[in-house]
Amino acid sequence: MKIKNTTYTVMAALTLILGAAACTPDKHSLGENAITSEDLQEGVAYSITPDSSNPNIVYLENKMGSSYLAQWETPQGRFQGDKVTLKMPFSGTYEVTFGIDTRAGAVYGKPVNFTISDICTDFITAEVWTLLSGGVNQEKTWVYDTGEYGFAAGELTYGSPDDNANLSFGHFTPNWDPGKGHCGEDTMWESTMTFSLKGSAGYSFYNSTSGTTQTGLFSLNEDSYVLSFSDAVLMHPDSWDGRYADWSKNFQIVELDENHMRVVYLRQAGDWGGEWLEAFNYVSKEFADSYEPPVDDNPQPTLADTWMEDISTLHRSPNSYREIKWVLTDGGDAASYYDLYGIFDGGSQAASDAGAEMSLVLNSADMTYSMKDADGNEAAGAYTISSDGFLTFEGGLLEVTAGKDGAIFRSNEDNTLRVLSYTMDGSEITDLVLGYDLKDIHGDRYKYQAFHFIPKIVGGVEQEFFKAGLHFFNTGWTFTDSDVVKITGDGVYTLKLTGSDTDPYGMYLDVVKVLAKYPNFDMEIVDMRVDGASIAFDDAMIDRGSGDETDAAGNPITARRYILNPWNSENYFMVNGYAVLGFTSSLEVDIKVTFDTGNPFLTE
Repeated sequence: MKIKNTTYTVMAALTLILGAAACTPDKHSLGENAITSEDLQEGVAYSITPDSSNPNIVYLENKMGSSYLAQWETPQGRFQGDKVTLKMPFSGTYEVTFGIDTRAGAVYGKPVNFTISDICTDFITAEVWTLLSGGVNQEKTWVYDTGEYGFAAGELTYGSPDDNANLSFGHFTPNWDPGKGHCGEDTMWESTMTFSLKGSAGYSFYNSTSGTTQTGLFSLNEDSYVLSFSDAVLMHPDSWDGRYADWSKNFQIVELDENHMRVVYLRQAGDWGGEWLEAFNYVSKEFADSYEPPVDDNPQPTLADTWMEDISTLHRSPNSYREIKWVLTDGGDAASYYDLYGIFDGGSQAASDAGAEMSLVLNSADMTYSMKDADGNEAAGAYTISSDGFLTFEGGLLEVTAGKDGAIFRSNEDNTLRVLSYTMDGSEITDLVLGYDLKDIHGDRYKYQAFHFIPKIVGGVEQEFFKAGLHFFNTGWTFTDSDVVKITGDGVYTLKLTGSDTDPYGMYLDVVKVLAKYPNFDMEIVDMRVDGASIAFDDAMIDRGSGDETDAAGNPITARRYILNPWNSENYFMVNGYAVLGFTSSLEVDIKVTFDTGNPFLTE
């Protein structure tokens, strides 16, 4: 054994909630009520005994007999059972409190101290010590994850308590990665925290917001990966102080390797919402300082494995394969830029007059196409689909100034367009984005000029519908969304949420882009059912507003009913109580749609 190397001072604590605990033996029963704290004396009720050959091992033993269920508060967490063995790697003075369960509740004696004089490096050779602090006689500094290192999206990640009932190292299910800057403290990014095993389990936290440094000790349970501190706190932004009761203890490390670490705690309820798991994401400073992003020599859009079939097929009875007339969307993104990975990259333009009259017909039965512009010019021929994402138009395509700000629709020089993305609604394709290469001065592709098409005529029948959706979110901003419902004309439609969420915070219903063509559209809420039972509401007290989509002039085009609006104190459910909207199986909303009421949906 490597003991008595150097004198260390540290408190190597485990935690109450997440620390290891012995199982309660069946033979124990509750003690008598008459036992008091004064009865629980060390040497009489229990003993603290160092191992004769290794004083860094300490034995705790209940002397009151097996009929009393012993409780222990130790530097390494809380335990139950007659015997507990502590393996203390560092020197220092530590505290033990002994107690028993009685019919009147737990009774504890006074804390008793014991002293460890030497270090036992055998107890800090587990990999977790090295990953966290660099190893014996080393130190390691950590910084916030900015989202650029391939681990997390930013400094903070959220997790649902329901999805993390077995929270432990290697077992954490995130439900939202909001990205860099979510904590809202621009001065936090130069902060550092350092774990050291030089002379003690030392810890320091430099807070770049306040310009101050906290110095103390850290404790680590190498079995449960639970982390605590003395005389210092876990590195976190000042603006986050109120979200946790004690920033010095009970932190669960759920991910840790040489380069990154994720540390989770259960936040307390407040203005930010209810109890929820929050995880701070860190990377080692050495790794961050030397990090070079990997170079992708072949960036390309990511498409579903079934993309070739999806864009060729429209599954409407009675035929599987149909001729589709594609036109540019009437939204503000008829033309835009996409990056090399097929992700929207700005530059949105609505369709020009010429773009709005342009059409591309694809017949997936005989693999032929035809294109017409506003002047009646036509290009036609056969087309093919390649496995690398390209459509090739053998007869070429017309060139049209299709974007309102001058974006030109054309093909690449080899008569190709690349499939950048598409959207399926069940088995039907509803959106198709095609693009051609934009090249730099060296002739290398650096992005795509993209065009957003929607199906206008399918098999000779013109399609007109508007997508409706019901959206629910709780205090932790976890969303539950309904399936898309197609609004095709006047009538009553039902939107349904399935699952369970008893923590309502907001709920709204959108009919997307309908106001662009039907500004006098309206949807009246005629019934609402929670778990199958109708609930009371007043349609007149439920907001009428707009969603995020706008036309080229910036006018809102999506109709929204904000059923539960946490920012409007006069909203029906804000006035009458919104707990009724919590559901355990389903939540349904029936709306009566009228496309032209004679009055605008949106008023000043």
